[in-house]
Amino acid sequence: MKRIVTLTIAAVLTLAVNINAQAQDHQHHMNMQKMSSTSELQSTATKTNALTTATKNRAVNNAICPVSGDPIEGGGEKVVYKGHEVNLCCSGCEKDFNKDPDVFLDKAMKSKKTSPVESKPQSNATTPLNNKTCPVSGKAVGSMQKGSKVDYKGYEVGLCCDGCIRKFNENADTYLQTMLSEKK
Repeated sequence: MKRIVTLTIAAVLTLAVNINAQAQDHQHHMNMQKMSSTSELQSTATKTNALTTATKNRAVNNAICPVSGDPIEGGGEKVVYKGHEVNLCCSGCEKDFNKDPDVFLDKAMKSKKTSPVESKPQSNATTPLNNKTCPVSGKAVGSMQKGSKVDYKGYEVGLCCDGCIRKFNENADTYLQTMLSEKK
């Protein structure tokens, strides 16, 4: 008999605790539902605006990072500002970009328009110059970093390292003319 009473008391206590927990959970759920109904509408509107904005973003396609001045390699990082998707060389530049985005957006737009390094269209092949020395440093092509090259005006120009890409871009016409005249 004592055992039945003990089991009954344990069952009643378990049931009471369970009912109390469910009631608290239900009350918490109702409070969250009231609080979130407004924020859900705002969140949905924000997401809709973000999707609309994302479809309107225009890629700047800048070849030079507007923050560091280094070439964009391997895709780099992207940041969206005023509907423009700007390429950055690395994630570290995003913080600096956000400090003065108007200035850096302007630099990126100029890099897009004036950058002599053009990505090679798949249908157009470039002519390798097969130059042995870097036109920028005078060192052997690939001596500092294998595979360093730029495609410019239909020519593939070998460089000693990726660090020379920026300097090449600054005077690309001069470097190319010099290299072509030396080939003759």
